[in-house]
Amino acid sequence: MLTLYDAVFNRVRGVVPAAVLGAVVAGAAGQCETANLFGPRQDFATGSQPMSVAIGDLDGDGRPDLAIVNWTSTTVDVLLNQCGAPCIVDLNNDNALNFLDVQLFLNLYATGHLAADFTGDGVLDFFDVQVFLGLFAAGCP
Repeated sequence: MLTLYDAVFNRVRGVVPAAVLGAVVAGAAGQCETANLFGPRQDFATGSQPMSVAIGDLDGDGRPDLAIVNWTSTTVDVLLNQCGAPCIVDLNNDNALNFLDVQLFLNLYATGHLAADFTGDGVLDFFDVQVFLGLFAAGCP
């Protein structure tokens, strides 16, 4: 049995930031809220004597998953992240795409806030507006 305590404090201390590991474990449990990554303790069934944890996108969906190596049973357990992809154009996080998101984007863009940098190049320009509008028009998954 692997617990969050084992993963953070006994297995990967100093290797993976605790917040990242918390988000991955929460995703493996299907708890997709990010406000409280470290909720109640959760146990996951694993093979005998789990000894190492690795984080990576194991199924190619863009979300981090967990792989646990078990010493005695010589097996590897995989916990896939069950959270859906975030809707990056829902800027006010109200789970609806509407004028408020566009207004917030325009305010961020006008004030030079990097939250409006949708191309990720560190420069606010027309391409950021183009990407935001394209994503907004496509909707959220």
